Amino acid sequence: MRTPNQVAVRARAVPGWIRALLLTSSLGLASVWCLTYTGPYRVLAELQLDAFGSYEVVLTGALVVLVTLLPAAVIIQVLATFYQRVEAPDVRLQRAAHMAAEERTLVAHLGYVIAGAFFVGFVGTALYFLHDGLLAGPLTSLAVASLEAGKTPESRYVTLEGTLRFEDARTFETETQSTTIQKVFIPLVSASSRSRAPTVYLETYSTWLEMYRDELARGPFRGVLSEDGLPGPLRTELARSKLLPNGSVWVLDYRASPEESLTMAGVFGFCAGVVAVLASAVAWIRSRRGGPARMGA
Repeated sequence: MRTPNQVAVRARAVPGWIRALLLTSSLGLASVWCLTYTGPYRVLAELQLDAFGSYEVVLTGALVVLVTLLPAAVIIQVLATFYQRVEAPDVRLQRAAHMAAEERTLVAHLGYVIAGAFFVGFVGTALYFLHDGLLAGPLTSLAVASLEAGKTPESRYVTLEGTLRFEDARTFETETQSTTIQKVFIPLVSASSRSRAPTVYLETYSTWLEMYRDELARGPFRGVLSEDGLPGPLRTELARSKLLPNGSVWVLDYRASPEESLTMAGVFGFCAGVVAVLASAVAWIRSRRGGPARMGA
């Protein structure tokens, strides 16, 4: 029988609610840093930006998660020392035997565990796009001047009237493994605006500047608005240059629409359904054969 890892056995001496609290708090903190471009995530990203001109989004996030989980793991091991001192001598042996049985069960059903992880990921992504699409609102016409005046739009799906200030455009690259996506953020201002710190930016792909040249030259501009939607590195760059306004910064995702979000929700929902059907089919076939219902066996 395979002996469970002794570090894991020690950790199990700590009550489950304490372990869950420490781990979820660490993951939550890491998620906030990654999503808001703050804390260690910002430090690591800007070190890469200074050295290479871009940064790895996924790898940087993974490193921040690992660094954040490390203190929680250390605290759990320290607490385990205390809990083991007050437990009966045979409890540790019982815990090790129980963990060995759990590991055998996990290995026997590893395929279902992996399928479950994919299912949850697909469902979560589908719900995100569904939420984004349903709350965008109907298409409305809006003037940039109203956003510059601090008004909140009634709908995020808008046709925006304004003038693009191409000479002040900012380019932002997102690099993930071998793929580099280059986006352009162009200040979108009213005719009367003289501010060097624009309140509204139009976000588009660099390849679309030529593809939609005529439309971008004259406007109006259709898309989905997001409040404070600038990428973290770009916000930092603007703040250093004193070009970041004190209030909200609106970003118009050019040519985006709620229908696109709802379509993506359907795609990921369909993928979740396929995973569920396949896992159920494998379980049914295994049960009909009289063998253990194990995916990948």
